[in-house]
Amino acid sequence: MKKVSTLLALALALSACVPTSAFHLKFDTTEPTIQKELLSASLRVISRHLQAMNATLKDQNVERSSDGATITITMDNKVALAKLGERLLEPFSLALMKQVEENDPAATIKLAGHGAFAETGIDQTSLAWVYSMKDDQHPEKGKIQLVFTEQGQATLKKVFKATKGKMIGIFVRGILVSKVVSPGDAKEKIIIDNIPSQDLADAFADSINVGMHVTFTGVTP
Repeated sequence: MKKVSTLLALALALSACVPTSAFHLKFDTTEPTIQKELLSASLRVISRHLQAMNATLKDQNVERSSDGATITITMDNKVALAKLGERLLEPFSLALMKQVEENDPAATIKLAGHGAFAETGIDQTSLAWVYSMKDDQHPEKGKIQLVFTEQGQATLKKVFKATKGKMIGIFVRGILVSKVVSPGDAKEKIIIDNIPSQDLADAFADSINVGMHVTFTGVTP
């Protein structure tokens, strides 16, 4: 009897040492269909982060709530779990910036090989959703569509009209991820094509949608 109790205590002690983290996901919408899609996209984002770290998920539990969900994650790798937490809790930012001369006093970012960029007033609050789309002309590649809010569309039209023929840089968390040529006319959306693969387009769309519409907060498991 004593031996059984000792083994049970050992098992409980070992289970208590297994690295576990929990995150509350708060959605910025009460629409059930969109919440469901955001939860699915969040789980895909987590899975991709783990794949990038060559880390294995041991257990994952999802509990829905009125404003979002709580995800509890258990892994054997404590370091990878900590890095995952850092990435999920990292503040999200997105900005469309216009390319300017390097000596332009409005320039706030200068990148070797890409030039200088200045603010346009378009940020993550200007976008409504990002869609991953198939590229029918190039089946092996993907493309994405950036859909803007009503206010975002109005600002985008002004920016395009003022920057015809110039480059517009898309920055996510301060990193340049793509550039498009301003068409000069009143476009209400942006399509980025020639993405190396559909999987990469899917990952980009999930990352942006989750960043815009989901707030992660660490909670006690």
